[in-house]
Amino acid sequence: MRPLTFDLLPGLSHKIHDSLRANGFFSLHDIAAATPDDLRCVKGIKTTAESIHAHACAYVTGEPVWLAPMPPQVIDAPCAYLDIETNPMTGSVWSITVRAEDTLPFSILVCTDLNPLIAPDDEQVVVVDSQEEAWALAHDSTTDGTPILHWTGFDAGVMRQTADQPTRELLDPRMTDLHALIKASVAFPLHSRSLKVVAPYLGFGWKTYADWALALMDFQRWVLTGDARAFRQMLAYIRDDVDAMHVVLTWLRANRTSG
Repeated sequence: MRPLTFDLLPGLSHKIHDSLRANGFFSLHDIAAATPDDLRCVKGIKTTAESIHAHACAYVTGEPVWLAPMPPQVIDAPCAYLDIETNPMTGSVWSITVRAEDTLPFSILVCTDLNPLIAPDDEQVVVVDSQEEAWALAHDSTTDGTPILHWTGFDAGVMRQTADQPTRELLDPRMTDLHALIKASVAFPLHSRSLKVVAPYLGFGWKTYADWALALMDFQRWVLTGDARAFRQMLAYIRDDVDAMHVVLTWLRANRTSG
């Protein structure tokens, strides 16, 4: 069994590790046995004391620890999920996948100035010519007013840069960062709060691969050569990203805190 050392806790610098040791904390067992107020006496720890303590307790017990209730507009109401893929070389969006809770994922592929050799072989996939059109279609594919869950602020930030103004104004109030809500609400015994770490912990597995770079290469291969296998692999990946968020939200609802 791996020792419960400080490096298991997300977001702690080596300086804080040193400060913890200087204050008599040498393992996650020590942190779990303390209180958040005890931790606030450690240099560099103030507002994060509750989160650090909860993560240590999660590792010691092997169970998630709740920090605060999830917002009712996410826990008690229908939501949609959204995930984008971008090309890091250009910053442009090449796919947007949306999903309502009880429907199949719907994927929008952006092929600016380049037509694929073959049409998508799936009715839940469309090809558009521009990022602006893709964002407008993503909005129109979700129920008005429904919170749109995404993972980290990246998706919302890219939307604000690449959608047209009318679509931005419609989408911006609905975009809801599920990653940020989890950080505020529950501590998992995990070193990272990446979707690729949290969802497998809750039982989800990517069908082909869990690597955005492979998906981008498969997308480009399909556009340029019509490779059907590349298309299927890419599509499985971008759909799995929104399905993974659904698994996370389903777990949150089933295990919600009553506090």
